[in-house]
Amino acid sequence: MTTIQAWQHIYSNVEKEQSPQGRGGFQTLFYSKSALSETEVEEMEGRLLYFASDIEPVKRVFFSLSSGKRVVAQLVPLSETDQYGRGGRYLAHSLIFTVDTFVQLNEDPFPVFQNAPFISTVEAALAQGNFQNGHIDPITLDVTVDDNQATKLAAAWKQSELKKLSMLALRADQMAQERRAVALMGPPDQVAQAVQAAFFGLPTEQRPACTFDTYFYRCNLVATYYWAVGFPERTGNPTFDRVDVQAREVQYMANDQPQTAYERWLCHLIDQNGLSTISQHRDAAYPLCRWLEGGAQETKLVAGVAQQLVQSVFEPNDLQVRELLRRKLSQHLPDSLVSRVFNQVYDQAKPDVNFQHLRDGFAQDQLLGLLYQAYGQQGFRRPSEDEMKALERMEAQAGGHPLCTMLIIWQGNRKALQQHLAQLDDTAYRQAISVALDNDLVAAPDLLIQNHEEAFVDLFIKTGAARHTPLSEVVYKLVDFEQVAPLARLANLIPNQPPKALRRIEKILNRRAGDDVPEAFQTVLNETLAELPEGISIKRIVKTVTNPMKLFGRKKRS
Repeated sequence: MTTIQAWQHIYSNVEKEQSPQGRGGFQTLFYSKSALSETEVEEMEGRLLYFASDIEPVKRVFFSLSSGKRVVAQLVPLSETDQYGRGGRYLAHSLIFTVDTFVQLNEDPFPVFQNAPFISTVEAALAQGNFQNGHIDPITLDVTVDDNQATKLAAAWKQSELKKLSMLALRADQMAQERRAVALMGPPDQVAQAVQAAFFGLPTEQRPACTFDTYFYRCNLVATYYWAVGFPERTGNPTFDRVDVQAREVQYMANDQPQTAYERWLCHLIDQNGLSTISQHRDAAYPLCRWLEGGAQETKLVAGVAQQLVQSVFEPNDLQVRELLRRKLSQHLPDSLVSRVFNQVYDQAKPDVNFQHLRDGFAQDQLLGLLYQAYGQQGFRRPSEDEMKALERMEAQAGGHPLCTMLIIWQGNRKALQQHLAQLDDTAYRQAISVALDNDLVAAPDLLIQNHEEAFVDLFIKTGAARHTPLSEVVYKLVDFEQVAPLARLANLIPNQPPKALRRIEKILNRRAGDDVPEAFQTVLNETLAELPEGISIKRIVKTVTNPMKLFGRKKRS
């Protein structure tokens, strides 16, 4: 229950003796003079029109004054004729609210219609107003704000029709600019229910635009504009989008496809029978949708939005999320690199992570990591020249990131690579050469750096690089660095080496290593060499692959 205060205004056709102004005819009898100006009263009078017909229903209207005040009014026919026997008399009782007060009702006039004690007779009006000065005091209302009734009314519509009805309401501002309106055709009580169903999906800040008159009989839209007007009879006027309220069917609307992020969200949830989600989250979803469309002013409003809502908004707005994410990446990366990491970012991230990226942007290390991961998925193949140039521009920012190592490898500068590897700590060095060996990016010996010999031997064995790398080249570099101790771990590789490579290893050790060669390595090498056939040169053994007859000293037949 919400307790609020409303100012009052009463307009009717009375005899001279019933008028505080001392004149007969249509006039404002009373209004809250402490809050309403004469200009506002005159503006209200122009909207409070009622023309009698055979059905003579209760009429309900909702609009805003130029000053921003909200007006909720009920108009009822009066059965009594005037002193000349003329009919057509009616009484309009309006309740006027400040914007702040009406926001407490979620900008919804229907709780007022359901809870306010509207005056329906001249006698009751005269009893409440001050006949001496035409003033009537404000009224205090206890109003129950509850979406249940609107939810039930919305649920009674077919999903396809509720979507169209909701979009008509969401486009109220645009329609007002075009001086188009919605014709709600059918009994006035069902017209009011259709409007309430349309209000169900409206965020609070959009509701004031949805002005309405449930019984617009013989009124003029040009002179008195409302977003939605009720007609007891059918109309084919092209000025109107048309709704049959009895059939709950939108018979015509200019464009029935969702046009905005919020419309897509709303329609998506209606299709999924998610009316309770709409009711619960519409006011949080609306600024989030506006923000997706570039509404920078909404940024603060979406800072703490719930993960569940992010997912429900992002799902039907996939194209908009992708475009916004691409633009956000473009603020940090050249276009060629945006294309490289975009799918990496979008496809692997949950909606709440993408939301964080869109909201907060990307850290440099994060982007480098994404690029590194993207290249890794393709075996770190050398990228295009455009990407290489873009990466070179980022090199100074990359520092010791693994992507920097990859760039130097792709550039093919052996000396620069060795200088770079020499600056890495053990962990970074191991990561770099593991990737390089696994993907066969660089000849293994070029990765052997002084002070990292043990780490190199570890990975040289683990990655299987030894299967296609001459062991002699590795031995040469280890001896050159005067680090022969790691040779012990390479002993198991000696039996798989070709004879020529074995002889080369023997020469390297004899010339440069001295007595420091690990015994395990020297023993296996000597045993393997001893198993080679005696008296046959290594050169000759190799030639037997193509001409085995020479091994036995036979001459080739002519």
